[in-house]
Parts: sequence; C-alpha cells; structure tokens
Amino acid sequence: MRFLRFTCLLLSSLAIAAPVSAQGAGWNVIEPVVEIDSTKELLLLSPDGRMIFETNLGEPDEMCVREIVTFKIRCDDVSVGMIPQNSVTWAPDSSAVVFTTDWTASGMDSDIQVFDAETGTVENLTDDGVQELAEIEGGFPIDVYASWTPDSQDLIFQRLTWGTNEHQIMKIARDGGTQEEFVSLPGDVAPMLNAPIHIAEDGSLLFSTSPAPDETLHNGVFRITPNGAVDLLVAGPAAPGLPTILGDVSPDGTMMIVSSLHLTRSDPAAPYVFLMDSKQGTTSPIEGDLCAGPVFLPDGSGALTASRSDDHSITLSVLSLEGSTTDLYTIPPEENPEPGLAALPFAPTLAWVDSGVILAHMATGTWLLTVEPDASLATPMSDLATSAPESTPGTPQPARSSPAAATPPPHSQAEAPYRALSPSDVQPGGEIARLSPDGDRVAIMRSSGATELCIRKFDPFDETCADIGITSVNLQTLTWSPDSTALVFTDEPILTGRDSDIWLLDAVTGDVTNLTDDGTDVLAEPGSSMDVQPGWSPDGSEIIFQRYHADGVSLMRMSRDEGEPGEIVRFPAEYATVMSAPAFFLEDRSIILGTMPATGFTTGIFRIEPDGAFEQLGSDSLIPSQDSVVVLDVTADGSTAIIYGRAGYELRFHRGGLGLLDLDTGELTQPESLAGVPASPATFSPDDTKMLSVVTGEDDGISMMLTELASGAVFELTVLDPPDDDSEAMYPHISLVWAANDVVLLHTGMPTSVLVSLVPATP
Repeated sequence: MRFLRFTCLLLSSLAIAAPVSAQGAGWNVIEPVVEIDSTKELLLLSPDGRMIFETNLGEPDEMCVREIVTFKIRCDDVSVGMIPQNSVTWAPDSSAVVFTTDWTASGMDSDIQVFDAETGTVENLTDDGVQELAEIEGGFPIDVYASWTPDSQDLIFQRLTWGTNEHQIMKIARDGGTQEEFVSLPGDVAPMLNAPIHIAEDGSLLFSTSPAPDETLHNGVFRITPNGAVDLLVAGPAAPGLPTILGDVSPDGTMMIVSSLHLTRSDPAAPYVFLMDSKQGTTSPIEGDLCAGPVFLPDGSGALTASRSDDHSITLSVLSLEGSTTDLYTIPPEENPEPGLAALPFAPTLAWVDSGVILAHMATGTWLLTVEPDASLATPMSDLATSAPESTPGTPQPARSSPAAATPPPHSQAEAPYRALSPSDVQPGGEIARLSPDGDRVAIMRSSGATELCIRKFDPFDETCADIGITSVNLQTLTWSPDSTALVFTDEPILTGRDSDIWLLDAVTGDVTNLTDDGTDVLAEPGSSMDVQPGWSPDGSEIIFQRYHADGVSLMRMSRDEGEPGEIVRFPAEYATVMSAPAFFLEDRSIILGTMPATGFTTGIFRIEPDGAFEQLGSDSLIPSQDSVVVLDVTADGSTAIIYGRAGYELRFHRGGLGLLDLDTGELTQPESLAGVPASPATFSPDDTKMLSVVTGEDDGISMMLTELASGAVFELTVLDPPDDDSEAMYPHISLVWAANDVVLLHTGMPTSVLVSLVPATP
C-alpha cells in the first residue's frame, strides 16, 4: 500500500514554487550547496525563501517551521490523520501553511487547518467536531484541498458532504469566520478534486478532478473563466482509472504541468508528465526518470526538473518551453542507502522561489541551493572548502531537531536588507585571519608558535607564505591596504623587549620589507626610534604610524614605496601618548585615534585636524571600569565610530563593552546588536550605512547582527553553531571584516574561520 501511495505522491506537484535559474542558461549556482539533515517526510520552502515547513505525512504528530538563516524553529503538536502531500501549501506572503487530511485513507474527517509561521501554532478553521468518519452516519462536511487567494487573505476549498452527492467550492477568510460558496462546478464534471485549485492572473480557476463511477461525468484538467465558461483542457481516463493531476501553473495561467498516470498502463516507459499550453491546446512530454513533480520558473519561461540517472545521482535541470534542457546541479547518490523504499523520503519535493533559493527534498538527501542570474560571487566558496590543502570538509548544518544555537537580542521583524548564505569554514583558522578589503584574499597565521604569514587567494586558489620573524602572540598590528595589495605590521615592543619597526608584506609576491629600519633592535639605544600601530591613508598611498623618539612622541606618515617618514603632529605633553590601536586617516585628512590611560594625562579619543590641532572626542569614562578605549572602526566621513572598552592590546573574547560614538556630539549609544557579553567585534559596511556585529549566546552560539545606522533597525542575519566539545580553543586576534564584494570573514578563535556571503534580500 505504501508503494502505491508513494508513486502518487512522487508525481504530484506542490503549488508553491516560483522558480528562477540554470547554469549555462543565464543562472549560476552560488557555492556552497548545503545538505540538510532532514528527519521529516515533507519539507516545503516558503515563497520568500526564508523558511522551511516540515512535518510527516503518514502519522504527523508535529508541525514546524524553521528559519533558514537563523535556524530558529517554531513547532506545534498535531493529532490528525494522514495528509496528502499536495494538500499542503504556503500562503503567497509566507505567513502561514494550509493543509487537510486524506480522509479516504485515514478514515478521519478533514478540515481546513492553518499553521501560522510567526507563532508556530495550528488553527482549525472549519472544525465541525467530527473526528472519525465511522462514528457518523452522514450529512456533515468534509473539507479538502485548500488554496490561497493571491493576496493571502482568503482560502478556497472543496466541501464534500458525507452521505450525499453535494460537492461545493467554498471560501473562508484566512482568520476563519463565515464560510460561503465560491463557485459551483457544472453538473457534467466529475466533482472530486485531486489537487488544490490554481487562480490565474485573469481570475480563471484551473483545477483537476478524479474519475467518477458515473462514466458520463468528465474528469481531467478544467478551466473556469471569470464569465463562467468551462473548458476541459486535458481529458482524464474513463472510470475506473488513475487520475490526471494538475501539478503547477505558470503565473499567467497559460502553461500547466500535468501528470497522467494512466498513460503508463500501456507503455510503462512512456512519459506521464507533460507541459500543456492551455491557449494553444498543445502538449510536450517531460522526459526522464522524474524524482519529483516539476515546478515552473517565476516568469513561466521554463520548469525545474529532477531526474534520476543510472548511477542513482539526481540532476536538477531547467527545461525551456521550447524543449531544450540545461543541467543546473547534480546531487550525488547516497553513499550507504538502506535497501528498498526505506531509503526514500516519503514526499520528494522541488521548490524554487523568487529570491533564488532552491530546496530539493530527494531520495538521496535534502539540498539547499542558491542561484543568481548571469554571475557568480566574486569569491567562490567552493574553492575554500575543496582546494585548500589543509581544509576540513563540511559545511555547518542546520540542526533539524533543536532550537537555534544562540539566543540573540530582539530584532526588527521587517525584512533585512541582506540575507546571509550558508557559511563556509576556512581551515585552519589559526591565531590570525584577516580578510582583504576586496574579499579576494585572506592573511593567516596558523599557530601561536609560528612566524609564517600566508596570503591565501580564493579564485583561483593560490597561497603565498613568508617568514615575518614575529609570532602571532607578539604581533601588535596587521592591517591590509585599501587596495588589497599589501599589509603593514609590527610587533609589540613591551612583549618582545625589542625596538619595533614598520614592516610591509607584498600580498602578491610575498616579499617582506622593513620600511623604518633604524639599524637597531635595542630599545632606547641612542639614535633609535620605536615605530608602532601602522595604518593606511584612504587611498592606500601612505602609511601612518606612531613613533617614539628622543624628542617625544609623534604621529608619522610615509609613502608605501619607502622614503623618509614625515611628521604629521607631535603629541602635546599633557596628552597620554600610547595609542590603543592604529589611527584612522579620514577622507578630509583628519585623523581619529585612541590612547591608553595614563595617570595625570589627558586620555581617550582624539581628532587631529590637518593643521595639527588636537580635539578630545571622548574619554575612558564613556565606558566605565575599562582600562582603555579602542577605536574599532570609523565611517569615512568621520561622523561615527565603533569603540570598545577593554584591557590589553588586541580585541579578544572576554568581558568588555562596545558602543557607537557620535564623533560630532560625543553621544555614546549601545544598540542591542552590541549588547552581547562577552564583547565581540563589530564593523561598518563598505558604504558606511550599516553596522555588522556578532552576539555570543549562552551556549557559545554566535548570532551575526545587522544594524541600519539611519533607522536603528536591527536584524539577525545568521546563527553560527557553537564549537564542538572536542574543538581546540584559541585566544586569537579576532576579526570581523565586511569586504567590498559583500563577503564577511568572522575569525572567532575556534579552529576555523567562517566566511559568510551577504546578498541583497530582494534582487
């Protein structure tokens, strides 16, 4: 019995998809492709591509919706009979899922039930108090196959009256209430639906019915136009016979995907799924050993198909209306399948939504793909996972049976301007990992005892390493040039006991150059100068740094092509002069810097104007009980800074405080996206309109947060799983970088760094 039911489910399509893509046909798959560890029989992707609805069909006891980015899950216990796969559909606005039961197989009454995606609760809209049909003699309604109106405000469904021949198409509001007749089927139409009704753009209704014992009643696929005209588009078999099922309809209602199971009776190899042009009346078969019902692209220009190959792999393809096929992605066969039907998901499904997300719930696994038109990301993630010689395979997987790993702060319910693709590990993480501003390279130091700094290029993969003579423990500063061609660095003289110089590493050749060599490594030796905290001018042509010399402490500048450094300003005697981090050289040539506290001296955050004037912008009292204030990032116009109160010389995972400082008014605020404990890094977006931060949950899961600077709205973009118990903890120079290509590197101190690609929420 299960085999027969599986066959029918295999061929039925879900009326939820709005597809878009194909490699070589105007679309590219964005790596990585994520395999989801699914434990449910049915998975449905929401139309907005942000959630997955999941439940079992045979004996469902729970229904859940899981957010793809955050992995948050909302569930409700249910107690209903068997559920037909194609009775479960998402609302067009992704607010809810409607379903009914298979009353013929389960013997249970069927009502219209709605699972609210926001609250995670099920509501029965047409409950008549009946459960088991055997308890009732007749005369009560059985409600089946609900469909959403385009505005998601109402549902239309079929009402069968037990013990009679009455079959009505009814309408009810999304929130319940009065039920009214929506349309009457003609008397010569076999009245029992086998799939939800589709409402076309012109208001026509498209639906399919099953054969009736009365052979005078026509069955198949029908259209009822707004003026009431009824057309039989595809004739079904004579009774008794397997039904003809309407699977999916193009947005304009002109093209349909239809399955006619009875066609295989005479020729088992014959195609049983075909495209139907409802205007022309023409059909074309969809060839291949189909694993799930095909679905249309959003513009109706083609269909997404899934076909099984001889090696049991599954190929996702785009079928154009002209009949050409372009392969999009191949799902590998399962390595160790269980024998027989037990190896198959009970309800294989395809969905492809407007945002470019594809969900393929197949016999060999469940896969989540993301596609974009005509171009790949500038940083292909697949190279990071497969080409790096020391990488550990695997992509962080959504937990299918537990709540989200982290507990982030409250955030806006509006749509975030970006969505995060599933993260990729960059292995090994090491003590230091710094992403270049263009997102094309990462600088890595692998362990605390090593002095080798490597530049790893992503596409094509390449790695250049150099011995810089400084371990990550002793490294004070490592900063990329704005054009991503070089890095400047220096060691920490207090830790090494040596005179420090400014060094430059060419990111292309790997050459290392001492830019300020004074001929000595001895502190306070006559004629020596100690150079620390190097940074860059906005155009990358100059390096700025702090110099301690016999005549005092100065802020210096020099050409990146070497030459003699020049003094920008000498620190006035009343100011503390130990900078807590590199200075920020702004577009207007002013400079923002922070200094370490010193008894009897003015300390805090300062602006140095191009003419050398000092202005104090804030003090350590802004963040009480901290040893110093570090400037983490500054907008290019110099209006806002992210500051951090901490002890030590580099930002690390420990207790501290972050805040946004208005550099014009001196006002310090702390958005909820910076309120995590322990403090974690934060950075501005490349265009300075947003802030990216991370908040660590109680179980060490990490939420990546986005803050709109103008509105203050906060969004949770993704949740990273906490480290495994066996992972090797580190205490690195952690970093968070948002590159110009919208790739983000979060270096967390785990054995891996994490790359996350951000794409606009709406194309």
